[in-house]
Amino acid sequence: EDTSGSGHGTAVAGIIGAPINGDGIAGVAPDARIMVLRACSFLFCSDGAAIEALYYAANNGAHVANLSFGRASGGDTAFRIAVEDAIADGVVVVAAAGNGGMDGIGDDNDDEPIIPASFGIDGLLWVAMTDQADDLSGSSNFGATSVHLGAPGVSIWTLDLEGGYGFWSGTSFAAPTTAGVAALLRQHRNCWSAETIASVVQTSGDPTASLAGKTISGKRLNAFEALAVDAKKN
Repeated sequence: EDTSGSGHGTAVAGIIGAPINGDGIAGVAPDARIMVLRACSFLFCSDGAAIEALYYAANNGAHVANLSFGRASGGDTAFRIAVEDAIADGVVVVAAAGNGGMDGIGDDNDDEPIIPASFGIDGLLWVAMTDQADDLSGSSNFGATSVHLGAPGVSIWTLDLEGGYGFWSGTSFAAPTTAGVAALLRQHRNCWSAETIASVVQTSGDPTASLAGKTISGKRLNAFEALAVDAKKN
């Protein structure tokens, strides 16, 4: 995702899996291995490149796919099939809900769906953005029947280009926070299906007033509670 020199993909990767090494930051899943697949420029992700990346990931052992991009729904059959196939191969797919339009105000994805997040497939998590007060960010998209949960995505301190660090905000960064928790679950609950992991991530969060009526679960991501769910769940 860094073909324009934006650092977007680097920031996303740091949130997921930066190691614990006494320097800078640690990711949500610091033992995770990152499969870097560059399918986007800063301003555009073609369906063809994203589909190719998903199949490559599924065919080469990926357990979680983070998709911090989206576009308006339409002409999406091949993309949907690629997501379904990845999930069938055991890949949990996590997608960003989006950051509203040019006005900077979050949109209702129930009325204005975007893909890949809006496919509504078991095993796919659609993530809105919360701030430091657990409030739904005013710039985050939402959806009472489409967006699954919220996760921190405002002023996230993470990796930047050239070995630096910086603050990043957007649902693009709430998604990898969630993907990191999915990776932790895959590490510790390896027998679970992608659908089960996605369900546990969604339902184990903390009930949050600002997400009630704005997301399916009404909850904000909670890594500890997700990992505390009985390992015998299936």
